[in-house]
Amino acid sequence: MTFGGFSPTIPLSPGRSLTEYELHEVTKSKISRHIKNVFITFHSLTLKNEGKANKLQTQAERIGAVSFGVCVLMILMAIFRQFFSKSFFRGFTVATGLFLSFDIVVFHWIFQLHRITNGSEANWLEPILVMAGTTFVGYGVIKENSDNKSRTEFTVTL
Repeated sequence: MTFGGFSPTIPLSPGRSLTEYELHEVTKSKISRHIKNVFITFHSLTLKNEGKANKLQTQAERIGAVSFGVCVLMILMAIFRQFFSKSFFRGFTVATGLFLSFDIVVFHWIFQLHRITNGSEANWLEPILVMAGTTFVGYGVIKENSDNKSRTEFTVTL
């Protein structure tokens, strides 16, 4: 593998450097070490709190956590829209909408298994997310149906 006309090597000793395969193995080793360190750090934080995960205490922290999730979702949607087909993006949009709507209505409201947050902000956050999910489903289905209709209405006469 070359980058700008040169092959990446790591000097080890005079006259010896890593091959591409060895470089790949070193990189894999470093990545796995970082993943292991993250896991150990998280596990040690959990142990320090006597097995309890760090819970968000204030309303602003909980809303910030939900906002972070929404931002990650929007970034993924932008990536999928840019790099994948229209049908894939619309399918992802419909799936996201179904998850938002179905999960909140069935598991949060009907069965009352959990809420999106532990505070009173869930009373207004959840209906907003159900409406957003319904909008996602509607957008994906309507756009896909209109695209399919425009493809099937095209006829060629000779």
